[in-house]
Amino acid sequence: MDAVATNLSGRFYSRTTLLVAFLLFELALVWSFRTLGWFETGGVIRWGACAILALLPLAVAAVLLARRRFRFGLRTLLIAMSLLAIFMCVSVLPLYEAIEARRGSQALEACGAQMDLASNNDEYFKQMGYDPRRAAPVYRPESTLPVWLRPLAAETLQTPSDNSVRGIGLDNDAQVAVLAEHAARFTCVTSIGLGRGVGLRDKYALAGVMSKLPGVDQLYVNSPVPVEWLRSGEFDRLRSLTICGTPRSPDLISDELLKDIAELPDLRYLSLRWVEISDADLQLLAKSASLRLIVLGVAGATSASFEELGRAMPNCQIKGEVVLKQPSRWPRRITSGRGTRAVRAEGSPQSIKMH
Repeated sequence: MDAVATNLSGRFYSRTTLLVAFLLFELALVWSFRTLGWFETGGVIRWGACAILALLPLAVAAVLLARRRFRFGLRTLLIAMSLLAIFMCVSVLPLYEAIEARRGSQALEACGAQMDLASNNDEYFKQMGYDPRRAAPVYRPESTLPVWLRPLAAETLQTPSDNSVRGIGLDNDAQVAVLAEHAARFTCVTSIGLGRGVGLRDKYALAGVMSKLPGVDQLYVNSPVPVEWLRSGEFDRLRSLTICGTPRSPDLISDELLKDIAELPDLRYLSLRWVEISDADLQLLAKSASLRLIVLGVAGATSASFEELGRAMPNCQIKGEVVLKQPSRWPRRITSGRGTRAVRAEGSPQSIKMH
């Protein structure tokens, strides 16, 4: 009886010694990667060493079970489960979290959407002398991937994490559909741009997911803009709105759209570029109680309408250039205490220059 007990005790201690030896080897390998510069060696050697290191606890568990022909007692089962838990915790879980944190960005990148990791309007609003944006959401960086897993996830790490993206540019309907599917992942997005390839139906689809993008307060959209699109209530958080047409043939902005713009409760900045607007419709913007800066590059308006809008909005700066249809040789500049406005009387809207 004593001999059997001694034999079992010796097997237990030999297995414990083997496990401790493997764990010490794993720690020594990590230390060598970090200290001796092995992490900078060739790609195949580095990848293979990191794969072995990541799979080491699982390999030890498999060897322990194989030696007993997969017949094991409670003690062996506990050891195998502990090694499996170590493998899941130090290898599988970090890789899964790194991939999961980039699913939305990978989908947008695959369909060619543009993603910005920093706001590119800082200098512009500084030149304008007014910044309408709210404080950007705080970016919470993900936990750093362990050193032995980085070569295994090299391609994944090249894609930015979803919550690090600040701006998204969409050029076609497929990109809008991908954003709608993964919208909740982009917690730090503050601006969205819609190109000319985005159709009216998908602009409405974007409006349906704006509630999942609470940080968005800047919108850049190419005309035409759907009538009643801004009335859904999904754009009430906007602080900055830019509507852009085509230089050669400015799109006509309807009075309904201008009324909807004026009714946006928190809009601070409005830019209308290469669009056509009448004198009477221009005055509809005066109904806005929130606008503080308007930048215009429009056709169809007159200097008198500019003056009238300036008087009606004493707390709002108006900047830009109006391209008139009436033939004239020289541009006329209108200066007031609220800014300088240039009116160019030429037949072609290609002469629009933003200030």
